[in-house]
Amino acid sequence: MHKEGLAEEVLDRAVAVISGSRPQFPFKLRGIKIDSELIRVAMGVLNEAPGKALPQNCSNRVREKSKDGLDRRIKERRDSNLRTANIVSDVLGEAGIAEVYLDRNARTDRMIKHTKLLAEWVW
Repeated sequence: MHKEGLAEEVLDRAVAVISGSRPQFPFKLRGIKIDSELIRVAMGVLNEAPGKALPQNCSNRVREKSKDGLDRRIKERRDSNLRTANIVSDVLGEAGIAEVYLDRNARTDRMIKHTKLLAEWVW
């Protein structure tokens, strides 16, 4: 199967897992609409990242002023300034699609949340 076809298959399966676990889909969580587009964008960004993981680096700032990480990359892909990475990461984590973990930032020595796409969800 071509990589593009595999990507669609994996993304379709992820949306099915998440939508099947909810009484309503799309749904709002902490004010953010969780729909198939947000799930696909977040997973696509993570799949392209080295090690399939990124710091969340969530910020209410406009994307140009946001630190690089999952939140900024989602903002860029969706042409939006809405902070979503922490919320979609929680949804992906609850569904068994991604792992959310803390890691130390070498520059600041602060613990930062990261999101990693689990191996069975990589294409």
